[in-house]
Amino acid sequence: MTPVNKNDLLQIEALGFSIPGNRGGFLDFLRQHLPDLRLKDFVSEIDSQLSQLTSATLFKELDFFEKEPPTLMLQYFSEDENDEKTGLGFARTFIKYPSELVVDHDFFRLPERYRRQGKGKALILTCLKYYLECGVSRVRVDAGLENGGLVWAKLFFAATDKSEIEVILEDARLSLTTVQYLAVKNVYDVYYNRLSEGRDFPMALWSRLPGMGTILQKSHWHGELDLTDQKVLTKFNLLN
Repeated sequence: MTPVNKNDLLQIEALGFSIPGNRGGFLDFLRQHLPDLRLKDFVSEIDSQLSQLTSATLFKELDFFEKEPPTLMLQYFSEDENDEKTGLGFARTFIKYPSELVVDHDFFRLPERYRRQGKGKALILTCLKYYLECGVSRVRVDAGLENGGLVWAKLFFAATDKSEIEVILEDARLSLTTVQYLAVKNVYDVYYNRLSEGRDFPMALWSRLPGMGTILQKSHWHGELDLTDQKVLTKFNLLN
């Protein structure tokens, strides 16, 4: 794969992204820590998918930190990003640990009028394509913003914190019919009877059960997507 070069950075800037510090230092950082990330193509696709979703002024920022662990941050947001109905926000952080490359999905908000149209899923698939190319092993998410608990569950993210799962289970007990709740509880029991301290609870299974859509929409949990798991990749049709 061709290393990122100065012309790539010029094209990124032409899209409206701010480049941190001097170009030479940024190039050195990318070549050393993220040599297989096609940054120009990645941000171009992000911009192509998001820029059409708002008429508000957009802010597009890249930043990096050399201190361990080396980190690259991408932020793309509208001036009204905090508006729950019209705001647009997208933030990703690449973190290079000694043994793996991880991406944190820090923030994602679509304007209300564009939700439930497949645009979020299309954007996630775009991201995953580039993640796989550059060797990302895990994607982490804090699911809780505007239906995020349901959205990330449907996208096969697994919950990592048992205590958060138990909060959702209790909500289900209080909100669902007995028959519905027993189906939810069965998924919980089967998983934790096998892995009492497991950190990959299958939220996707809960998302398919009657009544759980509403429960998960208002839930808050932390999750991960394991990009080294071929079963996960098959679900996204991302295997070669």
